[in-house]
This record gives sequence, structure tokens and C-alpha cells, in this order.
Amino acid sequence: MALAKNFGDDDVMLGCWPDAMKYGIYPNRACRSLAAKGARLGRLDPALYLSGSLFPDRFNAAIKKYFRYTHGFDAGPHSSAAVVKAYADSFWDDAFKFAFVRNPWDHAVSDYFWRGGHRKGVAFKEFLKLLRDVSAPDPQRVRPPLRSNWSVYAIDDEIVVDYVAKYENLEADVARVSKQIGERINISSVYAKGNVRVAKNTATYYDEECVELVRDIYRKEIDAFCYEVPF
Repeated sequence: MALAKNFGDDDVMLGCWPDAMKYGIYPNRACRSLAAKGARLGRLDPALYLSGSLFPDRFNAAIKKYFRYTHGFDAGPHSSAAVVKAYADSFWDDAFKFAFVRNPWDHAVSDYFWRGGHRKGVAFKEFLKLLRDVSAPDPQRVRPPLRSNWSVYAIDDEIVVDYVAKYENLEADVARVSKQIGERINISSVYAKGNVRVAKNTATYYDEECVELVRDIYRKEIDAFCYEVPF
């Protein structure tokens, strides 16, 4: 959303459009065109998606649908680096690519609430077991499209983006990205995906078994970025 404020006509943002529009960031030419194409895939009137401001949620869904069916973005804006690279083609090599990583024990709790486990009657430990065993039944559909974020910035277990910033160093790392791309990124002026997580200390969700489940699920991130249990 912070980057979208400086978009040119051909730049693309996949997801976050309802939040962006709340802050006066409206779809540019490229995104309006892609949403119209996505609408056609759902046999909807593409004219309704050319402004974007009429139905933010439907506009957002139409862009995701276009990328899902046309370019294989099965996880939407969180799709893997391999999928993004295939879509970007030669631009991948020229672009500055960055991603954020988060302490896995904190990320797991955040993901649990974002996926609605607390509302659907799924205990945190059961959520972790669903992450560990992706073949286990998930009738409440709380398992995220990606088991962890590792594939967002790695291909064949090799980190392929130019810079991996840390959520724990958010402001400093955003400033570094801002300097690198030559665009001022002001994250203090946007607030997306709020009011989801119940306000508790991360440690209150963990017993010894949960700690070890996270260590197993997120082992690659933990090893690559030397993360430790934060409590």
C-alpha cells in the first residue's frame, strides 16, 4: 500500500485494494485492466471493474482471479518466488526484489488469528499440527496456502531475492529498501489488516510441544536467519 501511492500506469498490486482505497489510493490503468480481465473469467461485467471504487472487495477478487487462472498465483499475493519469477520473465533479473521475514514463533500466532482459527474453534496447537501435516483433513479451512513464507523468497531452498528484511527491524529495513529503490516509503501513513489478532503476549499461546512444532515447521527460516524462541 505504501508503494502503491507512487504507482505509475503500468505497475501492479495484487491484493490489499480494499484497504488501499480507504486511504485514497485508487487503481491505476494496469490494475483496472487486469481486474476487467478477471471479471470476464467469472462471467461478470468487466465495465464494473474499470473504476475499482465501486466494489473494492470484488475488484480485489477479480485481480486475484486473473493471476490465479492465467499465471498460476494459487496463493494470491503470497505466491511463491518461483511463480512470480515465471510471471516476471526477464524483468525478474533486472528488478530489485525484497521480502520480509518474521520470527516464526510470532508469525505462527499472527497467522493463526489471520486465518480465523480462534473463531472457527481450532486450538492453536491443532493449527500448528495442520501446518506440520499438510495431508491432514482441514474441514475448517484454517491451513494457509503456504505452509510458511520460505517459498516466498526461496526457490529450491536457495534465497533468490536481493534483500530479506526483518519484521523486527521494520522501520530501519523499510528505510533501506526505500533508499535502494529511490522511492520514499512511509509506512506510518497506512494501516492494513488491523484488528485481527487478539491482544495477548505471544508466550501465552505456547507450551513445550507448540514451541517444538514451530521449530519443525519453520526450520528453514530459523536456520537461515538464526531465529530463537522470543520468550
